[in-house]
Amino acid sequence: MDTNNPFSIRTTTGRRLSRLRQAEKQALQVVLPKVELSPQNKDVLQKYRERYKKVVLEIGFGRGDFLLKKANQCQDTLFIGVEVFLAGVAKLLRRMVNYDNKSNPLPENILISTNDVRVVLSEIIPEAFIDRVYILFPDPWPKKRHHKRRLLKVEFINMLTKKLKKEGDIIVATDCESYAEEIMNNFQKAGYKCIEHDIQEVFQTKYAIKARQKGHPIYSFRFVRST
Repeated sequence: MDTNNPFSIRTTTGRRLSRLRQAEKQALQVVLPKVELSPQNKDVLQKYRERYKKVVLEIGFGRGDFLLKKANQCQDTLFIGVEVFLAGVAKLLRRMVNYDNKSNPLPENILISTNDVRVVLSEIIPEAFIDRVYILFPDPWPKKRHHKRRLLKVEFINMLTKKLKKEGDIIVATDCESYAEEIMNNFQKAGYKCIEHDIQEVFQTKYAIKARQKGHPIYSFRFVRST
C-alpha cells in the first residue's frame, strides 16, 4: 500500500471506496501502517512466529468484529486479517485505538492486509505457516451467471493448502444453499473432509445473526485434509 495515498487501494472488482469520515481517513493514514502486512514488510512474520504459538488467517473480515473478539480472547495467537474494503478496515482500526488515532493499536496480535487475498497467499505468507483459516460469509454471487466469481474454487483452496500446516483446518460459513453445496464439493475435490457442522462461534457473528433473523439457514463447515 502507498501510505501517502491509502485511498488508491482497489478492490478485487476494481471499485474504489470513496465515502469515509475524516477520523477513518486519519486511521488509515496513521494507524494502519503500524499493523499493516504487505509484500514489502512480509519478513516481520518471522518475528511474530517466534512470539505466538499459533497463526490464524481471516479472509474478508468486514468490520472486524469477529477478528477483534478472537484476538482479544486468544492472546497467544497471531491473527492476520485480510480485507480490501477500506470502510471495514477503518472501522476496525478505530476500535483498536479506542477511537483515538494517536494511541497504539490493541490488541497487539493483529496484522492487517488490504491486498487481494491471492496476493497475500502468493507473495506474503510462507508455506505451512497457518494453523486455521476463517472464511465467513464470502460473497455468494447468487445469480448463476456470476457463480464463476465465487472465491472458493478448487484452485483457490489449493493455494490455501500450501499455506496451511498439515494439521491445520479451514472454517467456512455461508447462508447461500447453492454456495454451500459448491463449497462442500470443491473442498472434497481438493482433498479435504468435513469433520464438523453447525459451528457455534460462527452463529454468534453479526452477519449470522442478521441472516437468521431473515430466516436464512446458516451452513458452516470445518475442513481438514483427508490424508
